Amino acid sequence: MTIKRTRTVIAVTLSLIMALAYLPCSAFAAEGDNTQDIEALKQAMEEAKTAMDEAETTMNTAKTAMDEAKTAWDNKKEAAETANTKATESETTAANAEKARDDAFAQVQSDAKTAYDDAVTAYNNAKGEYDSAVTDYNTKQGDLDTAKDQKNALERDVTQLQDDLAAAKQHKEQLEKELPSLQAAVTTATDQWHADQEAAQAALEQAQADYDEAGYTFINSKIDALGSQFFTLDEMIDACKTYTDAALSKPVTFNGKQISTIADVANDDLFLTVVKSNCMKDNLLF
Repeated sequence: MTIKRTRTVIAVTLSLIMALAYLPCSAFAAEGDNTQDIEALKQAMEEAKTAMDEAETTMNTAKTAMDEAKTAWDNKKEAAETANTKATESETTAANAEKARDDAFAQVQSDAKTAYDDAVTAYNNAKGEYDSAVTDYNTKQGDLDTAKDQKNALERDVTQLQDDLAAAKQHKEQLEKELPSLQAAVTTATDQWHADQEAAQAALEQAQADYDEAGYTFINSKIDALGSQFFTLDEMIDACKTYTDAALSKPVTFNGKQISTIADVANDDLFLTVVKSNCMKDNLLF
């Protein structure tokens, strides 16, 4: 029996009881005071009340069951909604994580390709510069070898001149003993020997200077070949000499002198000597 039907039965029964309770006794008298009818009505009222009580009990039982069912339904609905929310959140989290993974992997691939391309470009550029440097070095090495040969030849000439000097001394002594009149000729020969010796020494010193200058000149020529946007060592040293107002962080001693600006260093002869010595062949190879 449903709740609605139970309520309907209860309403009808209560209406019947109320009608019988308030029904005048004359209504029964009109039938001739039929006691039997009254007893029948009483019996009907009791049966109706019993039916009403049973209906009410059934209704209460049904209402309790309905409340329990509603509570169970609400609990299950809430649990289902919670589970659905969690499932949706998990699905969203998983989708976001998958997208983040794909994005990170794509970024790693892109970065790796960029780094590889940059490395290939840098390698090709470095190889080109190395090949060019090797070619230039071989050329300069040939020039340096030629300068060395010239230096060795000059050293041999000096040795020969020294031998010639010894011979000339002996010849001079012999001439002094034998022919005093040849003193003028001896003096001329001696002067010529000194001139030859000085020329040989000058040539030797020039060869040594050329040898020392080779590395410095090589670097200047390489920088100059790079184009007008680069400064050679000479140009940079000249530029340093103009910075008379560029003070150092604190005064220092250089070449035995107290200096406080860049120009003080650049204008010192030792500075250029130090620069050139660091550009010599052995240092360049190192």
